[in-house]
Amino acid sequence: MFKNILFWCEFPERINWQKLNTFFKNQDFVADIGIVCTSKQDYLGKAKNISKLSNVKLKRAWPVLSKLEGYWFSSQTSRKSIDSLDQYKGMKIKLDIEPPLPTINSYKRNKFVMDAWLASQMFKKGKNQKYLWKKVHELIKSGDVMLSTFSFPRFIAKRMGVLYDKKLSYNYIYYSSFIPKFLRGLYNAYMSRFIKQKLKFDSETYFAVGLLTPGIFNDEPCYKLISELDHDLKFLLKRGVKNCVVFRLGSFLELKDSARWLKVIKKYSQH
Repeated sequence: MFKNILFWCEFPERINWQKLNTFFKNQDFVADIGIVCTSKQDYLGKAKNISKLSNVKLKRAWPVLSKLEGYWFSSQTSRKSIDSLDQYKGMKIKLDIEPPLPTINSYKRNKFVMDAWLASQMFKKGKNQKYLWKKVHELIKSGDVMLSTFSFPRFIAKRMGVLYDKKLSYNYIYYSSFIPKFLRGLYNAYMSRFIKQKLKFDSETYFAVGLLTPGIFNDEPCYKLISELDHDLKFLLKRGVKNCVVFRLGSFLELKDSARWLKVIKKYSQH
């Protein structure tokens, strides 16, 4: 059983919160969530509304930038955009450390572009790596900061902007839906070693499974079967993972048989 299960909410404006709350209430489940926000004021406004819900509990802010500014944070992010993090001092936040969002709105129609983009970014060190690290160090003096990123080797992650510090918490992406079936055996072999390494650094590290439904690119590869989600959750538990993230919250208003998908998650939850 997982100690904690979080759900990232990337598109809060799409959600009928009362309907979602009723769904969780009917399933006897309380969802702990982190939510996208563009500013502290934006977050507080959303938090005020969510606080009225009985079965959705807001645990963490998820600051993002405009798509023009790159959406995610990384060593390539401008100093001005990095400075926008000052407003979140003293808060519980999650920062995605990923290369700047490419200017496309479809994953499937641009798969070659996406693969080339990711390959080109893996070894690219932005000029503001140390400035981002300085800002993160400032944030953890008074707040709780989680860094979320790809499951890349340490030297690549550091180039991208990932800071390693015992005062930080971490969430690593384990999205098997992106991996062709014939390569999943190799992927899982790599992830087994990766998970062991990361849990040795911090036994409370989170790993994210998905995708239930598409994210920012609108048509990313997603689970086709509920059994795939079940497999991934078992895979993490067998390797000693205590904390899990499911991407994404709004999926439960989009999936067919949402209750069956949630049933699998509930099976591995302590709550």
